Parts: sequence; C-alpha cells; structure tokens
Amino acid sequence: MAEAAVIVPIVRKNVDGESPEGISSSALIRSAATTDMLDSVISQYDKNGDGKIQPDELAFLMRDLAGGTDPSPEEVNAIMKECDANHDNLIDKEELKNVLTMWTLQVQRKRGAVATGSGGCNCVVC
Repeated sequence: MAEAAVIVPIVRKNVDGESPEGISSSALIRSAATTDMLDSVISQYDKNGDGKIQPDELAFLMRDLAGGTDPSPEEVNAIMKECDANHDNLIDKEELKNVLTMWTLQVQRKRGAVATGSGGCNCVVC
C-alpha cells in the first residue's frame, strides 16, 4: 500500500476554542499516512465512536488542517462527495487518506503555496 504524505495538526483547539498552553494550534507536521496515524486522526475526530468520520466531524478536521479557518459547507460537501468512495456519507480509514491529501492541497492552493498552471509545485504534500 502506498503511503501518502499529508499535513496533520499537532494539536487541536479544546472545546472552548483555545489552544493548549505553549503549543500553537497552527503548528503542522509532515507525516506519512500510516495506519497508526490514520487511526489517531479518526479517534480524535470521531465523536460517536463508530470508527468513521461523519460530515460534521469532517468539518472540524478540515478546519484544523486549514489552521483554524472554517471550511464552507460547500467545501465539506465537495470533499465528502469526492472522497466517500462507498457513498455511505461517512469517511473510513481508507477514504481518510484521500481527504487529507485533497483538502491539504486545496488549502495550499488557496494560500498560493501550490503553483497552478506553471508545471511546478511548491506545496509540502508533493
């Protein structure tokens, strides 16, 4: 199985929207999409414990990957539609790899970090 390079938040804001003391919520690390990492992401965002990420949970994950910027409902729906391969309106571990890659690339494009149309890429994903 090929591993996809993804950006994963080191920490997530707590329920009050505050960052844990001494750690920036926008701090990101480059990591390989390993089984352990995917399990960790699912357990962090899976509120109901079913082992899958629902659309409302996906929005929180996308927000954190975007450094705290909330995705629009259209963006959440587009990622869900594109990455939910079995069309159950849930993101499982295998589908999560695509979510992480696709949304990170979209965030990088929005920030101008990915050179579009120039044939080159400056993102941290590729």
